[in-house]
Amino acid sequence: AVPEYAPPADGKFSSIMVPTLDTVRSTWILDSINEVRGAALFVGDSGTAKTTIVAKFIKERDPATNTNLTLNFSSRTSSRDVQMVVEDVLEKRTKDTFGPPAGKRLLVFVDDLNMPKVDTYGTQQPVALLKLLIDKGFLYDRGKDLSIKYIKDLQFIAAMVPGRNDVDPRFVRLFNVFSIIFPASDSIKRIYQTILTTFFSMGSFDASLQTPEFSDKLSKVSMDVFSAIVQTLPPTPAKFHYIFNLRDLSRITEGVMQATPDKCNAVADVVRLMRHELLRIFYDRLVGDEDKAFVTGKVEETIKAQFSDVAETALADPILFADFAQYHKIEEERNAGTVDTLRLYEDVKDFGFVKPILEEVLEKYNFEKKAMNLVLFDDCLGHLVRVHRLMRLKRGNALLVGVGGSGKQSITRLAAYTAECDVFSITLTRGYNE
Repeated sequence: AVPEYAPPADGKFSSIMVPTLDTVRSTWILDSINEVRGAALFVGDSGTAKTTIVAKFIKERDPATNTNLTLNFSSRTSSRDVQMVVEDVLEKRTKDTFGPPAGKRLLVFVDDLNMPKVDTYGTQQPVALLKLLIDKGFLYDRGKDLSIKYIKDLQFIAAMVPGRNDVDPRFVRLFNVFSIIFPASDSIKRIYQTILTTFFSMGSFDASLQTPEFSDKLSKVSMDVFSAIVQTLPPTPAKFHYIFNLRDLSRITEGVMQATPDKCNAVADVVRLMRHELLRIFYDRLVGDEDKAFVTGKVEETIKAQFSDVAETALADPILFADFAQYHKIEEERNAGTVDTLRLYEDVKDFGFVKPILEEVLEKYNFEKKAMNLVLFDDCLGHLVRVHRLMRLKRGNALLVGVGGSGKQSITRLAAYTAECDVFSITLTRGYNE
């Protein structure tokens, strides 16, 4: 049976995992392989919860008999890196035998297994090292004498996205390989409906927001828009970044969960917030007026279909959400020594409301740091609010693409200052090297 969803104890969105038939099945498979000390390899597209399933499985192991190590491979990972990390967590048992602390097993999780670059001879060196370790049970000491180090009580779980680099089939044969497929649309809808229903029922939200029917409609809006975008806007050589997956739906849900009863306590407010998050996640990635018109039209159509009674309020433009509306109060509390100032994510209505606040922030920035001569016109304000939103989200990363001199750096610095973030910049010089 599929267990009931329980919110994570740490409250982090990234820790949320709603049990479904697929996740229960995958966990059972891992458990069965773990009992016979086998190795498992999960293969599936981005956003199919491979890492989340394995991380949850490892977390639930008994710490008295298990210890764990996670290796995240990248194109720059070398075999030396892998050997150093593995040897670092092992203890010497006899002259040439090493392993985890006595009485324990080391669970090694290798994420993005096929990411390392292929060398001149067609080999992925970290994979070749792991093949030696799993197949033969030893490594060579990289010192002068190349003595053998036998490694005991290791167990491997790996995950990868198909199609990046071909992994040596002689290495793959050492694993039990399972394909993790994209969940059915009903499962996806259930996941996000469950998360939203739990979120609204746990807070002091209005009763109209706490019903499963409301969360079901919200989930249907995001699913319908997502499905239409995936079908209509595939990646092309000119639009290679048009890759949409479950992570985008998660980011939309995370954005809606920024709502608080103080600022978003009516159906119209939450639907407007949902529209804002849909535009930020999908619309901001698009190039070309035609694609943008398609997405705005689809969002409008879906909201009218599900929430016709509040559509007029939800679809009003401009649409801006931020948590710096009470900037004076935030500044006063910060000057008084308050470390974590409460910032509430809210609808800041229009550019006329945002402009004086950000002009004041810019004036303060110029007083404290190297002055920037910026004119805050509407497009600039829109970009500022969007970049600031990402900086306030946990794991909120952004890639700003634009021609030189279009204000990417200035906007980033001012947005970071508004979000109380420090700015660190890597300076490329002529002698810059690894």
